[in-house]
Amino acid sequence: MEAQQKNLGTAAEAVAAAVLVGAPLALGAVHLSVSLVVAAFGCLSFLLLALSLRGRRLHVGWLAPLLLLVNVVAALQLLPLPPGLVGLLAPETAALYQAAGVKGWHPLSLDAAATAAEVAKGIGWLCLFVVLQHRAGESKRARKRIFAYVAGAAALVALVGLGNWVVGEKQSLLGLYEFSGTKPFLSTFGNTNNLSGFLNLGGLLALGLAAQADRIQWRVAWGAVFLACVGGSILTASRGGAMALLAGLLLLPILGWGSRARKSEGSAESWRSWATIGGATAVASAIAWWLYSEFPRLLREVASLLDFNVADEQGKLEAYKIAWDAALAHPFFGIGRGAFHSVQALYLSQPWRVTFTHAENEPLQALAELGLPVGALLVLGFAAAWLGLVRRGRLSWAEAGAAAGAFALLLQNLVDFSLQSAAGLALLALFAHHVRREVRVRFAPVLACAVAAPLLVGLAGARAWPEIDRVGETLVAFGADQAIPFDHVEAELRAAWAERPAWYLPAEIAAARAAAEEDGAKRALPWVNQLLRLNPQAGSGHLLAGETLARLGAKGQALAEFRTAASLGRPSIERVLAWWPADAEAVRAAVPAASQAALVAAGPVEKSGQRALAIELLERIEEPDLRVLGRLFWLRRAEGDHEAALALAERLRPLEEQPARALALQALALRALQRPDDARARYEEALDLDRRSTEALFGLAELEIEQKRYAEAIETLERIPVAAHAGAQNTRHWLRSRAFRADKSLLKARDELRLLVGRVPDNQWYRLTLVDVLLDLGQLDEAATTLEPLADWDRADGARKRLAQLVDSKRQREMELLEQRLLGTTP
Repeated sequence: MEAQQKNLGTAAEAVAAAVLVGAPLALGAVHLSVSLVVAAFGCLSFLLLALSLRGRRLHVGWLAPLLLLVNVVAALQLLPLPPGLVGLLAPETAALYQAAGVKGWHPLSLDAAATAAEVAKGIGWLCLFVVLQHRAGESKRARKRIFAYVAGAAALVALVGLGNWVVGEKQSLLGLYEFSGTKPFLSTFGNTNNLSGFLNLGGLLALGLAAQADRIQWRVAWGAVFLACVGGSILTASRGGAMALLAGLLLLPILGWGSRARKSEGSAESWRSWATIGGATAVASAIAWWLYSEFPRLLREVASLLDFNVADEQGKLEAYKIAWDAALAHPFFGIGRGAFHSVQALYLSQPWRVTFTHAENEPLQALAELGLPVGALLVLGFAAAWLGLVRRGRLSWAEAGAAAGAFALLLQNLVDFSLQSAAGLALLALFAHHVRREVRVRFAPVLACAVAAPLLVGLAGARAWPEIDRVGETLVAFGADQAIPFDHVEAELRAAWAERPAWYLPAEIAAARAAAEEDGAKRALPWVNQLLRLNPQAGSGHLLAGETLARLGAKGQALAEFRTAASLGRPSIERVLAWWPADAEAVRAAVPAASQAALVAAGPVEKSGQRALAIELLERIEEPDLRVLGRLFWLRRAEGDHEAALALAERLRPLEEQPARALALQALALRALQRPDDARARYEEALDLDRRSTEALFGLAELEIEQKRYAEAIETLERIPVAAHAGAQNTRHWLRSRAFRADKSLLKARDELRLLVGRVPDNQWYRLTLVDVLLDLGQLDEAATTLEPLADWDRADGARKRLAQLVDSKRQREMELLEQRLLGTTP
């Protein structure tokens, strides 16, 4: 019997080990399907452990009851309650459900499916943690094996990444999975920040194991794991990961000063451990220096570590604000574990084109999702658990590595998120150690929990399926299918909205579909109002509101909504021009004076034939930036107001990062004002500042052509750098052909144009100009061949007529010569 119980305990640990190693390899365990599989194996592991405990007690520390409490609270968030009770406990939650048309009992969670997914995952993780902690409490060897599982998993992830890096793969994972975008360092984690955090955790743990190893083989092996993980973490170019790694490397030797404590425990202490720490850090630093020197992009990322620019971090700051505002609005019971994704738009403070699926800060997300009391308790619990690792870190280098790795991961998650994926599971495994004050549970309740756990996971998993991204894709496709009557679409969307009453997507789909229906404006308006309430910073909602109100004949309200949409970053000028094409007052009312909105509107307004109005819109801006002044310059030039264009170019100079560009624009305006000497002086001044300025070189060459100084123009064009981009090289050939043609060097002009047509075969103007030069040279056959692709272009009619005339003239001349030969009168 004892042997059987021992085998069951070993099997329980083996299953837990398989999960610790397999979860990071299964795309970081971020997908719902993988999370449920991990939870299922966690339940299996716990059941095997429970069966091995007959006649004995389960031994765990205080962290397990805390995690159980959090899971119970999350499960209670799923419990349907009477609307009146919800209104008493969570008024904001009740108001959202009421607005969604839910009249019966409903849960406290604003996203029951996401909360159910978190409950299933939480139960599975708790089971794994209990198994590992019980095993670690029974044997010191089990604790060492846990370290090996975590560090080994990190090693495998690092090796996959380094292999992809060597072969240059940046998107496809072993041909089995295609990530949505390219990655600077591709491994099994789709998010590079999460990957960096996991590699930091495993790498620092491996460094501690290397320092503690008695045999040189193990010391070298764990040192190699450390270097692989550090190299991979650096290659991710994660700034948060780089700072966390540095903090962990600084903390590990500080914990190492506990050598006396280790000696009192009988652990060996020698200079080799310190040499391992110092040598590994030095080699890691050398690797970092080499990578950063070889890859400028990585160097720029590291250079920005200490150069904190608030403007560059607005996304993270906005995510923090969303979480905090959500926590204040739902202070006691939270928005629901895992509900941040569907709720985030409700608390946006400014428009964003991205969806914040996480708060980018794990403590803030816990406060928002669980409520302030339970969220704070969870955060404090993890802090206390880490302090327990610090205490153990005074006992061995391996424990010091675990504490340093946990610190690096927890620190990074103040500006990132990864504790909800495989990195969080690995961190939880490091907290599974022997504790002095144990919670002892009898066999019967343990077995009951082991039986209940998979049932709860199964129920929660069924409630969680499918995840929000899949539901969103289905709803979008359903709403776009015009073959489905709107009544059916609306019913489906109302059901989805009732499931997630703070999610704006159903309202947006319904509003857009109703607005597209004939005479659907009245049905769209209620949905538009809900969209504006659920996502107040969405310019798309105000755009739909403007369109709907315009259809209903409410011009003033429609223009106000179009104006708001433009101010929130959703251009509305096309809709305004479609409804009121010649109404300048409507355009003025719909375009705010903000730089970006007015700049975006100026283009369509100019294309509609209202250039003066476009200029007026831009000149309303009180503090125009570089882009606005540049656009005004070209508009004024197109209007023929070159004095105003010159003044604008002079205003551009102090704003331009490259003053040579502003000087080139000044020279362009001076050329139009027939002041060639002043223009030439501006070009020369620009070239003194930047001798490779293509704007100045091309402008000067054009000026020389205008002044019939063709040799000087060619000489100027020779100064264009050989490494200039393709567009600059094309302009160079074009201007050379112009200069040669004006100088009657037709053969040279032909050669330049041949090169141009070969480089840009679809450019009709280049091809037409080559035809003209070939006709000037009398090379009619090549001209005809070159002209063939322009058969449908009416602007080539002149060239075709000229070619026909020359061909007729050539034939007439040939007939005359033949007649003269036949008559014997050939001169």
